[in-house]
Amino acid sequence: ITLSAAALTFILILLLSISLANNLIKPLMKLTQAVDRVSKGQEVNKIEIRSKDELGLLADSVNTMMKSIKVNDEELRKSAQRFKEFISFSNTGAWEFFSDTGYLWCSKEYFSMLGRDEEDFDLSGKANLEETWTNLIHPDDKQRSSDSFGAYLSGGSQGIYENHFRMQHKDGNWIWIWSRGKTLRDENGNPTNVTIGTHIDVTQSKKAEQEIRELNKSLEEKVEERTKSLEKSLHEVNILFSKLESQNLALNSSAIVSTTDLEGNIIDVNDEFLRVSKYTREEVLGQNHRILKSGLHSRAFFYKLWHEISNGRIWRGQIKNAAKDGSYFWVDSVIAPILGENGAPVQYLSIRFEITKQKKNEKALKEAEERGRNILESVNSGIFGTDTEGIITFVNPSVEELLGFRADELVGHKAHDLFHHHLPDGSEYPE
Repeated sequence: ITLSAAALTFILILLLSISLANNLIKPLMKLTQAVDRVSKGQEVNKIEIRSKDELGLLADSVNTMMKSIKVNDEELRKSAQRFKEFISFSNTGAWEFFSDTGYLWCSKEYFSMLGRDEEDFDLSGKANLEETWTNLIHPDDKQRSSDSFGAYLSGGSQGIYENHFRMQHKDGNWIWIWSRGKTLRDENGNPTNVTIGTHIDVTQSKKAEQEIRELNKSLEEKVEERTKSLEKSLHEVNILFSKLESQNLALNSSAIVSTTDLEGNIIDVNDEFLRVSKYTREEVLGQNHRILKSGLHSRAFFYKLWHEISNGRIWRGQIKNAAKDGSYFWVDSVIAPILGENGAPVQYLSIRFEITKQKKNEKALKEAEERGRNILESVNSGIFGTDTEGIITFVNPSVEELLGFRADELVGHKAHDLFHHHLPDGSEYPE
């Protein structure tokens, strides 16, 4: 009986061990193996534990976790592929610098923009900053660029690192590089030893900048030359304007400036416009420029003006305007269209200089010439004039009557050859 009880006990323990192996140990081993494979980044199949106990629930949780990890891994792979394609298509060189080892990893595009092959460089993880970057920089840019990057790293890697420098192409030319980067930070916001960044070839942009600088210099020289010429001209024709103290003073104190819409309605005027026209700003804004119409110019005159500016061309001419009080003033006008994006006018800018005094002077001179001509023609005495060579420049009608010559026979000829034949004592000039 005792042996039978012992045997029974052994059998029960054996059955219990087998049950534990099948229902507990094996499932735990499956879970342990699955978690181990996940931690190593290996692919794991679904864990088949169908029990409804705690092991089954744990297996379901692990399966859900592995499914989520698989989805995240796929998204990460797609994201990495998109980034790689972006780098390739945009011809942007990517780089990663590990400050603890001095190793600089560079993408294929980093080297290809320099006409170089990545296989020619040591990218095994050893310190290689000089080989892959410093030694390729232009001598004039090397110290500055190295100091700039070092200052960024030693200064806490705040913000974005950015620099411009030249790197040598394999063909010997120098390529302008725009380098930007940022140091990665841990979950606590502290900088890590990894700084990532990009290189972009901006050689063409640098060339364009140089061309713009040269163009600006040329334009400045031309503007300066033109300004000097204008100042000289204004000084010589000071009949209308006093000497300008500055270009801004000239525009504000001497020029009459207004802006209109396409219908000629006034949008803006300067103070000189108000002074000359005798209107207030409130009275002219929104009004049509016809409020200054004097009535002197014909419809054809204004038709030609509008035809020019509406077709995008500049019109220049002299216009007689009427002020608010009924007085008249003359202006030398330049009207230029302000063109929109499609090349068509969107507004008109008018710059005028008042020439009322000049017009009055011209009228007075014309009247004086007319009076002088009338006097010369009305006197009975013969009057003529000559230049320093004795050549007759003008005669009055009495000279023609007294000497019997026509005016065209006298003007342009020497008086001595025509009618001075005797000396004061009555003797003739020798031949």
